[in-house]
Amino acid sequence: MELLVKDSTSFGHPEGFNYETGVSKTMPFTKGHTINIGRKLSRDTKDKISKAHKGMKVSVHAKEKISLFNKGRTPWNKGIRIDRTIYPLMGHFIGHTKEIKLLLSKMVKDRGLTESKSYSWKGDNVGYRALHNWVEKHMGKADHCGISDNHRSTRYHWANISREYKRDLLDWIALCPKCHFHFDRKGLVIPH
Repeated sequence: MELLVKDSTSFGHPEGFNYETGVSKTMPFTKGHTINIGRKLSRDTKDKISKAHKGMKVSVHAKEKISLFNKGRTPWNKGIRIDRTIYPLMGHFIGHTKEIKLLLSKMVKDRGLTESKSYSWKGDNVGYRALHNWVEKHMGKADHCGISDNHRSTRYHWANISREYKRDLLDWIALCPKCHFHFDRKGLVIPH
């Protein structure tokens, strides 16, 4: 059953528009149509689309077609020069100033998101590097050798005494690299 309206200009559709299929016989679909431009999708719809695309692989044939399509295309910003007198740092992230870093730190502390209350806190499941960073944050940089004050070095390490790598600040000792090597590899005993 085909529903054709002969005079549908009052509805905004051309003559011969099929309401079931949404196709007009007098105005066929053309590539590059603009029917969806500006349409906003709801969060629920975006989630459904994302879920439908999960796990989909782009075939080699499709990748080749995309590559061929992009060959010879001119980038949108080709030839555009930034006026560096007006925008001297555009495109260059220098980093936050000390004032901004302090402000961000204060905001995090005020919200109570530090340490164990942080969304990314792992507790004793922490990785090697992150645990050393945590120790350094609480105990400062290692600046001496815990075995002997006579050992001099340009740098010092935090070593875990029990080798269990738990979040216990009493289980860490500062060592010079030579003592740290002997502790890790040769079984040097550290007096408590």
